[in-house]
Amino acid sequence: MRDSAKDCSQSADSVISGTYSDSLDAVLLIRDARGIVASFPKWLKTRFQIIGAESSLAANDPESAKLWLDALRSSSLSDTDSQYHKFLGGHALRLAGKTTAAKSLWRDVIQNGDRRARAKAAFALVNADIETKQTDRKTAIDTLEALSFAWRGDAFEFDLKRRLGELHAEEGDYREALLRLRQAASNFKDVEGANAIAEDMRKRFRSLFLDGAADKLSAVKALALYEEFRELTPAGSDGDEMIRKLADRLAKVDLLSEAGRLLEHQVRFRLKGVQRSRVGSRLAVLRLLNREPAKAVEALALSTGEELPKDLEFQRRYLSARAYGENKESAKAHELLAGDVSHEAEMLRLGLYWRNAEWENVARTVRRIIPQKKVEKLDPKFADLVLRWGIALTMENDTDGLTSLRDRFGPAMEKTKYKEAFKAIAGVDIGFVPDFKELVRKTGDLEDYQSFLASYRDKVQSNALSAIN
Repeated sequence: MRDSAKDCSQSADSVISGTYSDSLDAVLLIRDARGIVASFPKWLKTRFQIIGAESSLAANDPESAKLWLDALRSSSLSDTDSQYHKFLGGHALRLAGKTTAAKSLWRDVIQNGDRRARAKAAFALVNADIETKQTDRKTAIDTLEALSFAWRGDAFEFDLKRRLGELHAEEGDYREALLRLRQAASNFKDVEGANAIAEDMRKRFRSLFLDGAADKLSAVKALALYEEFRELTPAGSDGDEMIRKLADRLAKVDLLSEAGRLLEHQVRFRLKGVQRSRVGSRLAVLRLLNREPAKAVEALALSTGEELPKDLEFQRRYLSARAYGENKESAKAHELLAGDVSHEAEMLRLGLYWRNAEWENVARTVRRIIPQKKVEKLDPKFADLVLRWGIALTMENDTDGLTSLRDRFGPAMEKTKYKEAFKAIAGVDIGFVPDFKELVRKTGDLEDYQSFLASYRDKVQSNALSAIN
């Protein structure tokens, strides 16, 4: 009998302590017991009458609640039970629309009741004040947070945490909201409603990152929130979209390492097939932009796939070549580019030769790229290459080559920003040319070679990391 009373009490307490009604099991357990309660010992009769009142109130059954409360009132109650009777009477009044009278009873219980009754009455009063707009959410939150220390360890604390989660969410404090809900769900797994809270958390988390609420947070705070509650990420396309959007935001504000961590987790644990290779390519771009070529190579190796679309296959090959080149593994880069005579491949190849001071190969590659006939006007991208061709010929001491280059491109180079530099290279004897190592250093990497990553950087900074393939 004691176990039955305890079960009824827990089920009813989880409702009457707050504003929720997940089950009315307690009503079903005791609704037929009223007729035999009179024969129970006093302690058990009082307990059943309290449970009966609680359950009836939870079921929005004021008439039945009145019968139980009247029966209690006619009993000789201890001070503790008397104050709890007032607490329940407040709920009955509120159910009847007499909120002011209900609040008056709860205030009396807060002043005179035991610790459990005071805590429940305070909780009920705060909820009523919120409903009647006699307190604001922030004040209510402060009151309930303080109240969380007043009574711990049963369905009351569960409902308190749950209510705090709702209020924090309404205030836009998403971390505190999810934290309170997590505490309720994890600390009270056996309380009815715990599963519903877990589902509520998943829905709130999904809404935050897919419906735009998290966009109001800074990228750093959004990331911290995501990582703290990562286990709520939904499976499948919704979760992948959530990660995509967050990675885009992080990359846009140059948090490349942080965005990379998100994508790496996706590649390692969530994705398969072509999509895994696509996201692996984005991860490689982030690593290259963050000057981590070895990690870019690792990202591409981690996401290798078969039967990829041609455009993705080419993109991944060029990213690999660039990564190997920056990681000082030129032989592997050249192996990837072997036989490819596209402009992209030639520029990547030329960049490798230039950075390694392979001047003969620089001249030979430029000769394949730019027009071989004499021209009066040069496309700006070719003017840069002509200058570099001249530098390569000079470093090779190729006087005849320089003369031919000057005759072919001299007039056209006069119309470019490189005219003075070109004169210094091709217009005087080599012995009078300035320090070419310094000139090479100032010239820097090839414009087209740099534009290979510049185009990716532009997309990343326009919040379109996920649009690069």
